[in-house]
Amino acid sequence: MSDKPNIILVALDCARADHLSCYGYGRETTPFLDQVAREGVRFQHVISTSSWTLPAHASLLTGRFPSAHGATDEHRFLLPRNRLLSEYLQAAGYRTGAFCTNPWVSPPTGFGRGFDVFHTQRVGGRFAGRATFFARKASDRVLGRDDSGARRTNRALLSWLEAGC
Repeated sequence: MSDKPNIILVALDCARADHLSCYGYGRETTPFLDQVAREGVRFQHVISTSSWTLPAHASLLTGRFPSAHGATDEHRFLLPRNRLLSEYLQAAGYRTGAFCTNPWVSPPTGFGRGFDVFHTQRVGGRFAGRATFFARKASDRVLGRDDSGARRTNRALLSWLEAGC
């Protein structure tokens, strides 16, 4: 057992803090996150560096503004010159894993470095299988079973944790 503290970074793209119960929302919308917030660190004043996923997550994982890391609307990938938090943690002896359903945060866009395992729902190139993907999403939504890949992603995460990372 390592004497290093466990580090879990949960990034919820497009989640509104004013609708999370751990930030004071009147309804209990996020019981698991509420528990994590009570036992860990919850940031009170966070402002994203960008209005969309790729540059915002690049900033989160590099500590740099989009103008410095270069992942923008014009350059839709993270350049190798940018060292990621995962690379620092891996170099310090941490086992690192990423479990993500957003294709903008994936190895093809430069986010795979420094992770021992990277689970993503993305398959193929940027436009590969789009018609099938959107047809499945539409039918799942109509049938009330749309989870945006969360179930598979959560299973992969739990398997990784149970295997001892």
